[in-house]
Amino acid sequence: MDELLPIFEKEGMKLNLQAHPYDFIERNDEALRMIRGLDREWINLVFSTAHTFFHDDGIGDIETMFDDAGRQVTTCIVL
Repeated sequence: MDELLPIFEKEGMKLNLQAHPYDFIERNDEALRMIRGLDREWINLVFSTAHTFFHDDGIGDIETMFDDAGRQVTTCIVL
C-alpha cells in the first residue's frame, strides 16, 4: 500500500477494499482495521452480501457489520 497510495492520490482515484474468503483480508472487521489504519477519506469498504457469514465467522450479523463500518461502506454487492 505504501507504493500504491501516492499513485492513487496523484491520480485522484478512490480505493474501495472488500473482505473476501480465502484472500489476504477475509473478515469484515479486518478490512475496516486496514481502512482505518490507512486513514484516507477516499479509502472505503465494499460489502458483499454473498460473503456475509464468512465475514464474521458464521454469525451473519449484517446490522452490526454495517454499524461498525458506518460511512465507510460506500458500495454493497447484493447477490
